[in-house]
Amino acid sequence: MVDAAGNTGAASQLVFTVDTFIVKPILTLASDTGTPGDLVTIDASLNVPGSATGSAIEAGAVVEYSTNASSWTNTYSAIEGSNTVYARVRDAAGNIAVSDVLRFVLNTKAGTFTAGLDNNSNSGALTDLSTYYDTPTITGSGSEGDRIKVTMPGTGEVLTTVVDNNGLWSVTPTLAIASGNVQIERTLQAGNAVDATI
Repeated sequence: MVDAAGNTGAASQLVFTVDTFIVKPILTLASDTGTPGDLVTIDASLNVPGSATGSAIEAGAVVEYSTNASSWTNTYSAIEGSNTVYARVRDAAGNIAVSDVLRFVLNTKAGTFTAGLDNNSNSGALTDLSTYYDTPTITGSGSEGDRIKVTMPGTGEVLTTVVDNNGLWSVTPTLAIASGNVQIERTLQAGNAVDATI
């Protein structure tokens, strides 16, 4: 290399990389604790594993979150109920890719729940849980979508149902029961289980 005055010097080499590629992230729930795929959960942890093609997020890339695909932060806090969130990945070269929207429901509250003998199956006083019917209907209320599992005394017969859109549920055994406790397991739509006995 020669300058304007005629001085010579060793040539230098500039090495650089052109990087215009970035993987579009896939945003998922880390644990969909309810029915698989229903996006109702008690755990709002998020996962950004990579792309649909299996490519991993580039090492050193920054992951950010947004509820509107406009304002971005490094962390995300879900709220009880319905949530909408996007993930954005920004690599060292400045390339940016945004995930598709993820909509899910966070449900950590058990809500109200009742269980007892149906009035038509209760031959005694309404509150004494005494009846001469040997296949009595067990009924109650809860949150829509909750799964109910009832184990009858004596026979061990297991009956299952789901709380309907009116917040009601009921089961009737096919086998004659014995006196004893009716075991009831309520699994919320989000996956957390609550036991009861009548």
